[in-house]
Amino acid sequence: MGRKILSLIMGIVFALSFSSCNYYEIDNRIQKQEYVIEMKAERNTEEDSYEVELIDLNEKDLLSIFKDKNDDNVINRYYGDFDHDSKREMFVTTGEVLEASVGVEPTVYGKLWLVNSSGVCLVAEDFTGMSELIDIWRFDDRDYLVAKKNYVTGNRTYLWSVSNGTPIKSSVSGIGDIRYDEEGLKVYDSFIGAYEEDGENKGLVTKSYDMGYSGGSFFEFGGISMPQSEFLKYDGADEILSMLSIDYPDAYFSILYHSNDVIYINITNKVENKTMNNAAIVSIEGDSVSLDTVNEGHYDSALLKEIAIYPSRFDVK
Repeated sequence: MGRKILSLIMGIVFALSFSSCNYYEIDNRIQKQEYVIEMKAERNTEEDSYEVELIDLNEKDLLSIFKDKNDDNVINRYYGDFDHDSKREMFVTTGEVLEASVGVEPTVYGKLWLVNSSGVCLVAEDFTGMSELIDIWRFDDRDYLVAKKNYVTGNRTYLWSVSNGTPIKSSVSGIGDIRYDEEGLKVYDSFIGAYEEDGENKGLVTKSYDMGYSGGSFFEFGGISMPQSEFLKYDGADEILSMLSIDYPDAYFSILYHSNDVIYINITNKVENKTMNNAAIVSIEGDSVSLDTVNEGHYDSALLKEIAIYPSRFDVK
């Protein structure tokens, strides 16, 4: 029975072009947008058409569909219900893997595909330079295939998912080094320009900004400038500023308030005619604040400004 169903599906797939599919980019601001995609296949007569209803298939059958339409070398496949519609699909990477040197991950030179019961779709024709180690990020509304491309100054993260059987690409793809682990969702900034107290350059420095996810949208928690008078309304704020003033007696402080219970205090001073930038990370706990750490570098209001959301007021007593 299962093979008869697969044969029927293969007939439908044969009528579809494997390189043609609707491809949407998700709007990652906090404005939800629903996409309704109708998968259609044309018969020989212009007036007669029918809808292709997606069917839940196992991994073996999806691989058979893919190999029937494509003889590229398969590197890896990623099977699952990416859009949580109870119909599973499979992303496939094809091409070759270049084994890298010590400390560098192997790199894919090839393409990325999506296969489901409606056919095979070319998602990314140029998948070159991506790490072979691909991750899956799981959220309440959908799962994402996550690939990294390595650069000297830090990685870039690319994310794909599925909506109603059609591939979608997150608009945050390629604009930052985004990570999702036990520390939460963060985007990392790597830069050169921090200095030791003796004026020596520290080389490449990395720091992180907090992100969030809601209903198909990735966003960053942006910050707004906060006067010291507002910061001092928190219990413990005076002690933090006093401590920083002792450690950095000639520095200028600027404060950024974020709505996710984090405050950054940028510390700018001169050492041997060179500007030193440090930043204190402060946690908000109700009416109190506590100093977490002091890092190298300067924090901006947001790293990914196009997807940042900002507080409208200071949540202080």
